[in-house]
Amino acid sequence: MQIDPRQDQAFEILNPADLDNEIKAQAWDHFHHSKTAEELQQRLSQVDLPVHVEQQLINAKQSSEVVAAKPMPTSVDRTMKALTRLTAIPKNVLDLAEKHPHVAAHLVNAARDEE
Repeated sequence: MQIDPRQDQAFEILNPADLDNEIKAQAWDHFHHSKTAEELQQRLSQVDLPVHVEQQLINAKQSSEVVAAKPMPTSVDRTMKALTRLTAIPKNVLDLAEKHPHVAAHLVNAARDEE
């Protein structure tokens, strides 16, 4: 499962569920106030949720823990990675890129969009 940190996973799980809005609100609060999947599981045991909805929320929390464990690269990290890649390019290719800057810009944009 691909996790987007800008996405509200709890909302996406709870919104289509056929539940009372008060129950959805409690589950949403528990999801966002829990630091771990284990803590979420304890909190959700107090809410009257269908088992499959509870399990989806716990799985989403576990997945977000994995994403949170990976540090997001900073602009310095990305710049250093780019410089490292540039130093691996042969000089004759760099000279050619300098002669044709528009083509080089398109190639750089294509390489950046791949990541």
